[in-house]
Amino acid sequence: MATIPLERVENGTAGCLPSRGVVAMASLITAESAIFCIFVVAYRYYPGRDVTGPTPQKVLELPIFGTVCLLSSSFFIWLAEHAIEQGK
Repeated sequence: MATIPLERVENGTAGCLPSRGVVAMASLITAESAIFCIFVVAYRYYPGRDVTGPTPQKVLELPIFGTVCLLSSSFFIWLAEHAIEQGK
């Protein structure tokens, strides 16, 4: 029975498979993006059908303050990791 080589062969071509972690992360990001897009499109498609809920314009506003807080906290976490790697 013939097998597919997974390491470098003599003629210089590589037959290695992608990492399972890379494939899993790409699949997760793709799936989450698709679900988010489906929700946004569905919410924009049915504006005004619900008389008691908020309108799409109110729900889909850009949360500037929350975005600034999230990005600034991520920046300080990155600074802390960088300092730990340097032994500070």
